[in-house]
Amino acid sequence: MECENGHVAANGDGLCVAQPARSDPLNWGKAAEELSGSHLDAVKRMVKESSDWVMNSMMNGTDSYGVTTGFGATSHRRTKEGGALQRELIRFLNAGAFGNGRDGHVLPAAATRAAMLVRVNTLLQGYSGIRFEILETIATLLNANVTPCLPLRGTITASGDLVPLSYIAGLVTGRPNSMATAPDGTKVNAADRGCRHHGAHT
Repeated sequence: MECENGHVAANGDGLCVAQPARSDPLNWGKAAEELSGSHLDAVKRMVKESSDWVMNSMMNGTDSYGVTTGFGATSHRRTKEGGALQRELIRFLNAGAFGNGRDGHVLPAAATRAAMLVRVNTLLQGYSGIRFEILETIATLLNANVTPCLPLRGTITASGDLVPLSYIAGLVTGRPNSMATAPDGTKVNAADRGCRHHGAHT
């Protein structure tokens, strides 16, 4: 992991505290260069194997918590509509409190972008079941300076990071209520043509 001229290369390891603050933009090309050869192949393979395991489990009828089951007290419930469950989870977690003021009570862009970088770096370790294409989409948004609007308030839950992260997921998956700040400072939603141009909707 290196930070050079304000560019950070995420590789699933070695991200220090100071680097997310300088992560504008995330240098995905640098990461690929740094992970060249067998290491890059290994990272992609681990991410794919984890994703394939989740998909194969669903097809084989194996229960996976939060994929084919409910959450928490509803984990005893089962569904074969895994995709619909994930979309509903994002909708359910989009429960933050935005304001009507000038800033809309939105988390500062630097904090949001740092959260995106840290999350990408963590998910590159290949333990989550996520698709590699989603990580590439988040990196594309970072590099294009398109920043999801995350609520500053309304995140007091058992897992306090889930509400703000759901707004990043909403932008990536194209939820109509998901907003972002474009490079020119204007607000766009996930359905906006410019937002799609910058890689949203995976």
